[in-house]
Amino acid sequence: MLSICQLFENNQKSNFDYLVDLKNYPFILDYSEVKMFSSQPTIELNKKAADSLLSAQKNIRDYKFIITWGYRGYKEQYHIFHFMKAKLKKSYPNNWEEKLDIYTGGQSFLDYIKNTPKSKQSCMSHASGNAVDITGIINNKNQQLNLGGQKNNERDAIDYYKSGQIYNNRKLLMESLISIGFRNHPKEWWHWGYCQ
Repeated sequence: MLSICQLFENNQKSNFDYLVDLKNYPFILDYSEVKMFSSQPTIELNKKAADSLLSAQKNIRDYKFIITWGYRGYKEQYHIFHFMKAKLKKSYPNNWEEKLDIYTGGQSFLDYIKNTPKSKQSCMSHASGNAVDITGIINNKNQQLNLGGQKNNERDAIDYYKSGQIYNNRKLLMESLISIGFRNHPKEWWHWGYCQ
């Protein structure tokens, strides 16, 4: 299994333009996670990625994406790293370092983000400004589609379900994003990188 750092280092580099605040786009923004780790809760993306994400949403008429993260720089990643470290030390006292590497990429990934400019980051990294977490889809009746939640287990792979409602909803998300140039993180159905 590739580490987070290997996944991002072996991926296509980002095509960086400039960051835009997604509050100016017709997405549904969920700031709950951002507020936990940032003193300035905004959800930003590289302009090219944001415009492409809007095209993907328009391709599935009458639906809106729920977005929880976009650009995440070193400061936010640092706070996430230390939050997870404290949490995992309590939950997994014998192997917390291994779990920390799995969930955050560990210290090496934190150093990678700190020392690598946005334009050199992988398109799959939040630090590039091209990665986005889409944690839901709302239909025109203001109902959220069931995408299976976020559990950090094998069911989080976009193609884990082979039939049923979660399968259909993930397929809708996947087809709308892949057709525009986004790629999915293999273990997180919600994590997408704009790789054009």
